[in-house]
Amino acid sequence: MALKDGKVIVVRDGQTETLTKTITLSSHMQIAPDGSCVYPNGSSARLVDGQIFRLDGVSVPSKDTVTLEKGQVVVQKSGKLISLKPTEIMGMNDGTRVQWDGTVIKPDGTTTQLREGQTILIDGPTPAH
Repeated sequence: MALKDGKVIVVRDGQTETLTKTITLSSHMQIAPDGSCVYPNGSSARLVDGQIFRLDGVSVPSKDTVTLEKGQVVVQKSGKLISLKPTEIMGMNDGTRVQWDGTVIKPDGTTTQLREGQTILIDGPTPAH
């Protein structure tokens, strides 16, 4: 189950459907079609686009990506594809900065220059609970 473009989608046995009513997972976590959820301890939150849960309520860590394809830097961040324009810099969920020219600067200061066709993985959204 994941939030994609503001809608909760559920994949079971390879079949994808949009959630139309609140579902209670085996962990007693409840997720509504709008992405709002109530955890077993009673706290509530909204899912982040791209956040993924197994049907037993366990959060699946997601990864964002940065790719250089045909000279263009394309970032997948929180489930959305974003093409960077010249001079643009994108801040990622883990603190990494991605520049339009393919320079990737990690929070520890390590720098990588993407090569054509290269994709790197970056930690995605952190689950609310």
